Amino acid sequence: MCRRPVSLLPPLPEQLNPYSAIPFRVALRRRPARRQALRQLQKSKRNKRWRKRKRKHVTELFQKECADYDRIDKEADEWRARQIAKDIAKRKVESTKQIAKKKANEERKRLKSELELALMVEKLQELRSIRVQKPKKQGKIFLFTYCFI
Repeated sequence: MCRRPVSLLPPLPEQLNPYSAIPFRVALRRRPARRQALRQLQKSKRNKRWRKRKRKHVTELFQKECADYDRIDKEADEWRARQIAKDIAKRKVESTKQIAKKKANEERKRLKSELELALMVEKLQELRSIRVQKPKKQGKIFLFTYCFI
């Protein structure tokens, strides 16, 4: 029957540090609690940093979204302005064409009326010459002649 001898001396670390307020065995029991507390502290710091990064990321996404919305809105305004300018230019060209068409029609009518007048004068001169030649053929003499243009 061999039993381990019970030591009356304290463990070696206690012997080395006799002024320690906490005996070695109690310190051994508290070490896991200390580690756990450190882990909890590290975890909370890690989570805090993660939340900070997340907030920053969300803010960046929001700012990017706002910038994209502003850019798209600006592009839409520019497109709308270009379309309005095109419509105005198109209307101006159409009105210019209508005015030119109207002037051409007026000029055509004026030329047509002048041509009709010229043809009428020509026909009248032909009639006059025929009227003057008819009596000459018959041998009649006119004392006066009519002067038409």
